[in-house]
Amino acid sequence: MSYTAHVSPDEMMPYIGSTLWPEMVPHHGVTIVAGLRPDGSETLHIACSTDTPPWVLLGMLRMAAADLVAATSGVYGEED
Repeated sequence: MSYTAHVSPDEMMPYIGSTLWPEMVPHHGVTIVAGLRPDGSETLHIACSTDTPPWVLLGMLRMAAADLVAATSGVYGEED
């Protein structure tokens, strides 16, 4: 099931993001949430800012996946 609502990039900025990068002004945003439905099945929801072009969203998702792979493969040090 899909829902559409107008969402600004600022609304997509989670609290931890604004805490870690207080000087940043978001111009695109994406949030991915994995969860469980009442019947116990898994679900995945992806929300993005309304004016994010599909190619920008795809690039953001690819960079997030690359960061996760690097972070779990020992590429980053403990201070990164």
